[in-house]
Amino acid sequence: MEDGAAAREAERWEGYVDWRNRPAVRGRHGGMLAASFVLVVEVLENLAFLANASNLVTYLMNFMHYSPSQSATTM
Repeated sequence: MEDGAAAREAERWEGYVDWRNRPAVRGRHGGMLAASFVLVVEVLENLAFLANASNLVTYLMNFMHYSPSQSATTM
């Protein structure tokens, strides 16, 4: 019985809790799935920024009549 309790204690991350304030368990929390999710979110964020930047440069050139270099500098 004591071995099972020791094994459960070894699986917990000391000082970390989940969103319900329960102790985080190594097998359930974090890992490659969470890391890949964060990576995908960062890539999509960068794509959105680049799309907005290119749209702003196009807007400054076509509607505000800035030169290409001036519109890129403004961006």
